[in-house]
Amino acid sequence: GGKIAQVLQTVNTGTETAGSATYVDITDFARTFTCEATSSKVLILVDLKGQGKAGYRWWWQLMRDSTAIYVSDAMAATGGNTFPSGGEGIEQWVAMYIDSPSSTSEISYNVEWKCQSAETLYLNRTYTNNVTAGGNTASSITCMEILA
Repeated sequence: GGKIAQVLQTVNTGTETAGSATYVDITDFARTFTCEATSSKVLILVDLKGQGKAGYRWWWQLMRDSTAIYVSDAMAATGGNTFPSGGEGIEQWVAMYIDSPSSTSEISYNVEWKCQSAETLYLNRTYTNNVTAGGNTASSITCMEILA
């Protein structure tokens, strides 16, 4: 037990956008995965980079198919992560989560995001898209099956 059976990754180098006050999938970011055994666990590593409008809160959640399995700390109604002023620096959001899907059917892992007042979020770029100041980058989601 405890051996890694497979590792699959999706890398997104695009500059995806979302302008929603309700959760929406990050485009071209999903990673489909099929476990070898129902007793397996899946380690999911998420590395997101991007930015939104200064002063606005943003939220994200890790999804297994249509179920939220890991929700950012920003979910408290009075709390939240707020983009800094200026709109020039790329923010990084990371997560590590161990899932127990209990299935050998194909599943999909993805990240959904939303922003306060439906302001636009940008993946892999700054809010102002000033390549000189912040540059563009890449984001990834990696899934590793761990045998029981």
